[in-house]
Amino acid sequence: MTFTGSAALRERLTAVCASPYLLLCSDYDGTLAPIAASPDAARLGAESATLLTTLAHATNVRVAIISGRPLHDLQRHSRLEPPVLLVGSHGAESSHTAAALTATQQSGLTRLREHVAAMCAGVTGSWVEDKPLGVAVHVRQADPRAADALLAALQHGPATWPGVYATPGKAVMDLSISARNKGHAIEQLRSDWGTEPTVLYLGDDVTDEAAFRVLGPTDVGVKVGTGDSCASHRIASDAEIPALLAFVHACRVAGSVESR
Repeated sequence: MTFTGSAALRERLTAVCASPYLLLCSDYDGTLAPIAASPDAARLGAESATLLTTLAHATNVRVAIISGRPLHDLQRHSRLEPPVLLVGSHGAESSHTAAALTATQQSGLTRLREHVAAMCAGVTGSWVEDKPLGVAVHVRQADPRAADALLAALQHGPATWPGVYATPGKAVMDLSISARNKGHAIEQLRSDWGTEPTVLYLGDDVTDEAAFRVLGPTDVGVKVGTGDSCASHRIASDAEIPALLAFVHACRVAGSVESR
C-alpha cells in the first residue's frame, strides 16, 4: 500500500515522525470511518484500527480519536482500546477524565432536548440524537429544503440561548451546554502528557477546523476531502487514510526499529 499524497505532505509527515514526541489525533466519521446514512452504519476499517493501535504502543507516541459522538458510542463503534485515547462530544468527554453536570446545567439540558425534539417532530427524515451534554440534529435523510430550514431555525433559535453552544457539521448540528471543542481537546491532550509533542491532526468536517486552528508551525493538519479549511495539507478522501497511517507507521515505528 503506497501513500500517494503530495510530495510536500510526505515531507512534512516524515519530519513530524522524527520529532521526540508525536501526538496523532483524528476525527472519526468521514476520516477514519466513511460517512454513512446513519451513524450506526459507520465502521472503522480493520487496517486502520491495527495501525492506530500499533502506533499507540510505540515509544513516545500517543494516539487520540476526537469525535462529536458521545464517548460510549465512540467506544462501541470504534472498538479501540487503551492505550488509544478516545474523546467524545467534541472534547467534552474522554476515556481518561470524567465530567459531572451541575443542577443548572441539567435543567438547561432537559429544556434544550425537549425544545429541539419539538422543532424536529414535523421534519420527515430528520432525527435527534441525545448526547450526555446536548443533542445532535441529523438531516442527511431529510428533503434538502426542509433540512436547510430546520438548521436555520436551530441556528436562530436554541443556538442563541445563553449557555448553549452550536457546532454546525455536514448535514448535522450539535447543540451543547459545553463550550469545549476539538481545539480544546488537543490542548488538553498536550497538557496531560506534560511534554511538548508535535501534533498530527486528521479531519474532514467543519468541526475539525477548531483543531486545525490550534496547531503550531511544526504541527501538521490534514484536511480530508473538499471544502474550505485552514489545514496546512489536504488529501482527496477518507479512502487515503489507511495508506497515510501506514506511511506514518513506516516513518515512526519501522524507522525507529531500523535505527537501533
